[in-house]
Amino acid sequence: MSRSALRRALACALVVVPGALAGASSAHAALAQQAYVKPQHSPVGQFFGHGVAIDGDTMVVGARAESSGAVGVNDSPTATPARPASGAAYVYVRTGTTWTQQAYLKASNPGENDGFGWSVDVDGDTIVVGARDEDSAAVGVNGNEADDTAGNSGAAYVFTRTGTTWSQQAYLKASNTEANDNYGVSVGVDGDTIVVGAAAEASASTGVNGNQNVNGTPASGAAYVYTRTAGSWSQQAYLKASNTGFNDRFAAVAVSGDRIVVGAWGEASQSPLGDQSNNAASGAGAAYVFARTGTTWAQEAFLKAGTVGTNDRFGWSVAIDGSTIAIGATGDDSVATGVGGTEADDSANDAGAAWVFLRSASGEWTRQAYVKASNTRAGQSFGHAIAVDGDRLVVAATGESSTDRSVDGPNPSSTSASLSGAAFTYTRSGTTWTPEHRLKASNADNGDSFGWSVGVSGGTVVSGAYLEDGAATGINGDQTSNTAMSAGAAYVFAAPLPARPTQVGTDPSGGGNTTSPKVRGVAPAGSTVTVYRSADCSGAPVGSGTAAAFAVGGAGIPITVPANTVSTLTATATVDGVASPCSEAITYEHDGVAPGKPTLAVTRVSATQVRVRVTGTEPGLVFLFRAAMCSGPPQPALSTAQAADEGFLVDAPESGTTTISATVTDRFNNPGACSDPVTIGTAPASPASPAAPASPAVAPDGGPAAGPAAPVVTPNVCRSVRRFTVRLLRGARSATVTLGGRRLAVRREQGRLVTTVDLRGRPAQTVTLRIRVLTRGGRVLQQTRTYRTCVFVRAAT
Repeated sequence: MSRSALRRALACALVVVPGALAGASSAHAALAQQAYVKPQHSPVGQFFGHGVAIDGDTMVVGARAESSGAVGVNDSPTATPARPASGAAYVYVRTGTTWTQQAYLKASNPGENDGFGWSVDVDGDTIVVGARDEDSAAVGVNGNEADDTAGNSGAAYVFTRTGTTWSQQAYLKASNTEANDNYGVSVGVDGDTIVVGAAAEASASTGVNGNQNVNGTPASGAAYVYTRTAGSWSQQAYLKASNTGFNDRFAAVAVSGDRIVVGAWGEASQSPLGDQSNNAASGAGAAYVFARTGTTWAQEAFLKAGTVGTNDRFGWSVAIDGSTIAIGATGDDSVATGVGGTEADDSANDAGAAWVFLRSASGEWTRQAYVKASNTRAGQSFGHAIAVDGDRLVVAATGESSTDRSVDGPNPSSTSASLSGAAFTYTRSGTTWTPEHRLKASNADNGDSFGWSVGVSGGTVVSGAYLEDGAATGINGDQTSNTAMSAGAAYVFAAPLPARPTQVGTDPSGGGNTTSPKVRGVAPAGSTVTVYRSADCSGAPVGSGTAAAFAVGGAGIPITVPANTVSTLTATATVDGVASPCSEAITYEHDGVAPGKPTLAVTRVSATQVRVRVTGTEPGLVFLFRAAMCSGPPQPALSTAQAADEGFLVDAPESGTTTISATVTDRFNNPGACSDPVTIGTAPASPASPAAPASPAVAPDGGPAAGPAAPVVTPNVCRSVRRFTVRLLRGARSATVTLGGRRLAVRREQGRLVTTVDLRGRPAQTVTLRIRVLTRGGRVLQQTRTYRTCVFVRAAT
C-alpha cells in the first residue's frame, strides 16, 4: 500500500484518547520542546506515536505496527521470528528534565497485524494497551489467548509497575467477543477502573448491561468497563448508546473517577437540544456521559455540538477530567478561529472544532466553550485528538500544514508542509478559555501527522507523529535523517523547571514537642510548595501550601511528622504542574517524652549557703525550687551541664531548715517530673562546748562529709554572700554601672532604673561600684561606692 493510501485508510480509524490525567494549576508557564522521543530501534513503518499518554513523569507510546518477535515485557526488540505489525508499547520516565526508556511492552500473545499499541493510557503505575485487531475468541478476563478464530476482534492488556519493574496483570476481552469488533480501538484508565471501546461491535441493545448477543446494528459500537479488586480485574458494565444506530461508532472512551464519556462520531441525530430520534444528520456525531453510583452505571447526559452538521464527526475524540469534558469534531466546517467564534459560516470544509462541557454542582452538563485553531484552514481535522487536565486543553490538527518548526512559530498561515500537523493548547481562568500555544514538531515535515495522538499532565504535553520518518533512536537523537519511512516519533513539551525552594527552618526551630510544626523558606512566586519527609522528595507529602505562606515571615506550611523521631524534610516548588528539583534537606526532631526525676546532691559552702548539684537528666533547663513538689517561684534556671557542674548556690542557714526540689524542662519544652525533696539544715554547734558535735547534714563544698570537729572562729576565712539591688535616680534617662571594671545590666522597674550587684563567690577584696546617670534634663550625675566582698563565717578545722 502506498503511503498516501495508507493515510487515507487510517483516517477512518479512531484516535487514541488518554484517560483521566493528574494534577493541574490555574497559572501556566510557557511551553517549550523538552524531548524528541524515538524507540530503541526504529525500523521502517513502526508507527511509533500512534498512541500516547502521560501521567506525571511517566509516558507511554504505542507503536501499533512494530514487528519484532518479542513477547511480554523487556524481551529483545530484535527477537525472531518477526511478527509483522504485531505492535509494541514503550514506557518512559522523567527525572528532572531527562527522559529515559523504562520498559518495552509486548503482548503476551503477539500475533501478526494485531495492532498492539493502537491505543494506550497510563495512570500512576497502571498502563492499558489496546490491540484493535487481535484475533482470539476469548471472552472476559484472562481467557484463552491461543484461539485465534475471531479475527480482528481486538483485546486490551493491563500492565502494572512495582518499583521500576513492569509486568502484565491482565488480558481483557469483550464479554461478547466477535470477529471484526475492533475492541481496543480506544482505552482509558483511572485508578482501578478501565474502559475499552469497540467501534464495530454490532448489538442492537441500548443503555447499560443490555442484551449483547443480538447483532442487528452493525458498527453501532460499545464500551466495556472493568474494575480491579486486590489485583484482579472483572467486567463491571457493558455500555451502549441510548439511541443505538447503524455505524454510530460508539467507542471513543475516557474515564475520570466515577464518570465515563463515550464518543460516537457516526451518530446521526439532528437536534443540538438532545432529541435522539431524528436521524437526519448522518455523521453529525454525539457523546454520552455515564456515571457510577456504587457499582451501578447509568447514562447521565447526551451531548451534541452547538451547531449540528452532517459529517461533523462530533465525538471523534473525547477527554474528561473531573467536571470537564472536551470533545473533538474533525468534520466541523466553520471558518472561526480561537475561542467562541461563530459556528455558522461553514466555508472551511473539515477544518474541525472542539467543544468543552462543564458539569455544574447540580449535575447538569452545559457547553462552556467552542474552540477552533488559531489558523483555521479547510482540511485541518482539528479535533483529531484531544486531552484535558485541569485548566489546560490540548487539541490536535493532523491536517495543519504550516512550515513552522517551533512553538508559536512565525508562519501560521503557510501551507507548504502538507499534513505536517500541529497541536493547540488553551488555558482556562475562571470560566474563560484562552488560546495559549501552537505546537509544531522541531523537524516538522510533509505527511508526518504530528498530533495523531496527544496527552497532557500538568505542565507537560506529549504529541505523537506516527508517520514521521526519522531514523534516530532513543531520546533527542538526530532529527534530520529521514530515512526510516513512517517509523514515527513523539514530542514532549514542558515549561522550564521552577527553581528549587530553600528551606530556612522549622517552627519550633530544629525540634519541639509538637507533631505539627511549620516550615518556612524561599520559593518561586506563585508556586505551590510541597514538603516531604524524605531526603529526596520521595514518598507521600507531609504538607503543602503557597509560596507566600512558605516565605520567611509568612504563616508557614504546617506539616505532620511522627512522634519522637528525627524527620528529614525536603521540598519542591510546583508551577503549572511542573515540579522543581528537590531542595536541600533540613531536620526536625520531635520529642514528646517528659524528662525523668533529677537527682539532687547538696554540699555546704558556708554557714548560710549550700551548693546543689542536679544530675541524671537529659539536656535542657534545670529549675530549682525552695519548696517541696517544685512549687513556688524557681531560682534562675541553669543548663543541665551547669547544674551538674557548678550547681545552684542556695541560702540555707545552718540554724534553720530549708526544703528544696528541682525539675528539668528539656530542649523541646517538655516539663519533667519533680525530684524527691531534700531538707537542709542542723542546729548550730556551740563554740564553748568541748564535746564533738554530730556530723554535719551536708558535706563541705568539694569533699566528702566531714567527721566530728570542734568549730572555731577563723578570721582569715571569708565567703561572699551578698547579692542586692541598687535603685538609681527616679526619672533618669539612662545609666551606666560598672563593678570592678565590669559593666552591669541596668533595667527599668516601675519607672526607676535599677541594677543587681552580685558579690557572691568573689575572693576577699574591696570592689568599687561606679554609677553614671544621665537625667532627662541632660545632666550627668556620678557616684562611687565601695564594698567588701566577703564576711567572716564559722568553719570546721
